[in-house]
Amino acid sequence: MRSKWIPSYSLVMFAGRAALAATLALVCSLLLGLHEPHWAAWTAVSVGLPARGDGLLKSLNRAIGTAIGAPTGVLLAFAAHGSEPLLVGLLAVWLAVSVYAGLSLRHYRAYAAVLAGYSAVIIAMSLTDQTGQLFEVGRDRCVGIFIGIASTLLVLLLSRDVQRGHASRRIRRAIATACTWSADRLVGLPRAWATDGTGPQRLRNQLSDILALDGAVHSAVAESPALWARAGRLHKVVPALLDLLVVSRSVERNFEEAAATNNPISEEVEIVVVKASVLLTSIAGALHDDPAHDIEKLPGFRRQAHALRGMLVSIQARNAIERRRIDLVSALLGATETALRTYAALTGEQGGVDTESYPPPVYALDHSYAIAAALRAGFALLLAGAIWIATGWQGGPLFVAFTAIAIALFAIRPDPRDTGRHFLASGAVGAGAAFLFYATVSPHLPHAIGVSLAEGSIVFLGIVVASALSNAFWASGFCLVFLVVSDPESIAHTTTAAISAHALGVLAGSALAALAFHLVPSRRLEQQWRKQRLKRIADAIRALIASPVAQQAVEMRHAWQCRSIDTLVRLALPAASVKEVDECMAWIEIGGELLKLKEASRVEPLPLNARKSIDDLLTDLQSLELQSWYVRLIVADAELRDENLAGNQHVLGTRAVVLELASLIQRIAAAESCDSGAEYQLKSRSNTVWQ
Repeated sequence: MRSKWIPSYSLVMFAGRAALAATLALVCSLLLGLHEPHWAAWTAVSVGLPARGDGLLKSLNRAIGTAIGAPTGVLLAFAAHGSEPLLVGLLAVWLAVSVYAGLSLRHYRAYAAVLAGYSAVIIAMSLTDQTGQLFEVGRDRCVGIFIGIASTLLVLLLSRDVQRGHASRRIRRAIATACTWSADRLVGLPRAWATDGTGPQRLRNQLSDILALDGAVHSAVAESPALWARAGRLHKVVPALLDLLVVSRSVERNFEEAAATNNPISEEVEIVVVKASVLLTSIAGALHDDPAHDIEKLPGFRRQAHALRGMLVSIQARNAIERRRIDLVSALLGATETALRTYAALTGEQGGVDTESYPPPVYALDHSYAIAAALRAGFALLLAGAIWIATGWQGGPLFVAFTAIAIALFAIRPDPRDTGRHFLASGAVGAGAAFLFYATVSPHLPHAIGVSLAEGSIVFLGIVVASALSNAFWASGFCLVFLVVSDPESIAHTTTAAISAHALGVLAGSALAALAFHLVPSRRLEQQWRKQRLKRIADAIRALIASPVAQQAVEMRHAWQCRSIDTLVRLALPAASVKEVDECMAWIEIGGELLKLKEASRVEPLPLNARKSIDDLLTDLQSLELQSWYVRLIVADAELRDENLAGNQHVLGTRAVVLELASLIQRIAAAESCDSGAEYQLKSRSNTVWQ
């Protein structure tokens, strides 16, 4: 077994590519006589990611951010007319707007937005003592960025060891994991025990991984120009897999309630359920195997899923719980078929029309946090600028610039407090390495080109050691600070005092940003916002009922489900307790079931009196208190039990949705009850719902 301190071949090759690209960028910048060539090297390190698609995407968005930010920095410096307070104020406003835009976007588009913000600050701070060279410095910054990107892309194209297909593998694993989970639920297996020993496994990690697949789709498309025209439909894998897991929760409840009511399912239905479970298990096994083999099996799996759905359509259910099981299994197979079709399209297959109408994923935006982060960035930059202006500190421009970099770049990360601390710690190590390099190596290297080659070797070692520490982000902080402090253009003829001022400015800016992350917003306020997010999901139910029935009602349901789960997983956790998460998921399911009812009320085969009962139910639910919903749902079920409608499968399916809503409402009420006797009574009543 290899020790973690012995780097793997892939790690060595990745570190070598990053170091080579950084060295190449430094040398080219020096030969062209660019101002501050270290930014070209840092760009090469930043966009040199292990996965090919991620590197291409980040390169593109870094170029876009620089193309916006660099001219803006020049214009703001020109508009300030040499007034440092006015310049800092203008930069603070621009940075705040950029941070808000970054938090309103996702993936590398968010990176482009915040980079546009801090690039303007870097340019403007580089011009504080060179007001006569506004456009020259701005031009050099842009050229340096593009040199760094070009160096990385050149190394990527020439290397045979770059990870290809990384995004497709992520999508394949996510589909396989979801299929395995759903197959286990179909045969009634209990959830496996969580690795931390706290209880049965929960879905939050799977949901989080699926929500992140949108970025994997972007990365896969970036790797293959042939997919560009079909990029829109490929994102359907996210709502399809979310639907697969949500339906699996309903399957779990369906088994529990069937056992509680002692109401057996017909053998015909059970046979199809078992076949569906076997099919999902086979799909998971194939996707876990070599991708070269699973592609050949995908069309067959899709045909089997389609055939099983056809069998389910032909079955005449005897009661609501049996109808519910048929509909749930059909929904599982439909979501699986869409996910497989999407993955097949990623591999280049020309697929047909999707069997389910899944929209592109819809994500939540936390306006409160975005505004707080924007204000935090603006005021932090104002404070840094005020300190610089008041002290006249030599390292002040770097202090302001690195405050902007850290406060903007880490705002779009899910853990800005931890990221800020790690960046400060790794930056301190990078500054120390720069001092050692200045004192021991640079005196023996008279030419800047030689310094660049030596710095490339330090970058290589930094990436390898940081990865061995199981914290790859340390490589980012180390390399950035090391390259800035030990700029090969000036290190050979600079003083110790200047090196110290540069290092202190960089670290002080990082420290100010880290402090700001801990103060604004406070942990208590952030917890309150997260709790409010959970409450808003429940409060949105009435608005969902009142909304007009859209032409694409199915897409509306999946969009609601995706946005609500994103709110729960990305914005509300980890503030929510297990109980609160379960309640929130129940409300998300209630919203989906209510939208199904609205869809059912417009279905032609449904008799008019049944449609009227549903319309009356939805109207009443808008005005009734939650405590009265259960009774009203039971009344609606009684109306739909008309003997003349007993054999109508559409009515039976509608009854199954109504009873599922009643069961979910009872579960929420039982969870909120502290009296065990009351909880037992509620549970008993819930069991009678399906009888």
